[in-house]
Amino acid sequence: MGQHSPKQQTLLERKFITLKDSESKGRKSVTLLQFNILAEWLSVNDFPEKSRTVIDWNFRKNNLISIILEHSPDIITLEECDHFYDWFKPELAKAGYEGIFQPKRDKDGTAVFWSQKTFKISNYKYSRYKTDSQGLVMLELTYIDNDQKGIFVGATHLKAKIEFGEMRKEQVELLLQEFTQFKKDKKWPSFILGDFTEKSRTVIDWNFRKNNLISSSNGQMIRRIICIR
Repeated sequence: MGQHSPKQQTLLERKFITLKDSESKGRKSVTLLQFNILAEWLSVNDFPEKSRTVIDWNFRKNNLISIILEHSPDIITLEECDHFYDWFKPELAKAGYEGIFQPKRDKDGTAVFWSQKTFKISNYKYSRYKTDSQGLVMLELTYIDNDQKGIFVGATHLKAKIEFGEMRKEQVELLLQEFTQFKKDKKWPSFILGDFTEKSRTVIDWNFRKNNLISSSNGQMIRRIICIR
């Protein structure tokens, strides 16, 4: 008898983080989704045998698209993406998204998508961290119907494992420096999304908030008022 595939499971419910004044009248909101999707090549040896079936890429790939599109986000950032060209780019294009991909020196990287109904890209830069194969993807996105207004989005994956805490602090300092320079003098709303690999993100959050940025770690969705148009 052939091997049976696992039954399709009901997707876990994920709730929005709704920030203050998001329901204010006359303001435009934006929905952002950030997701470390677990690269296929990293799922081969690092999980128990009993988990292999549900971690298998062919089982996960459709569920990942369903989770991503469940709330029709305006912005999507994906870490550990190793199927950008053969899966995520064509599948998300069907739903009206355009995207860019920045590989690490390994087999995966960071992808950023935006809804073409809302935004168009006007500037892009990638800055690699000095001490790691990771880096920061930075985008300037303007509204389709008003190219004088827009947002800045940064996406990153900081160095993993608890023993690299000092390296993550250095990466955050470089991240803030590069992102500030990229924004120049524009006062548009700014977001940094990524897997910060910290259970306690006090230092990271403090630095982001000090620089008037909204941060999001793995598996989060943020809905926030961004500007009056």
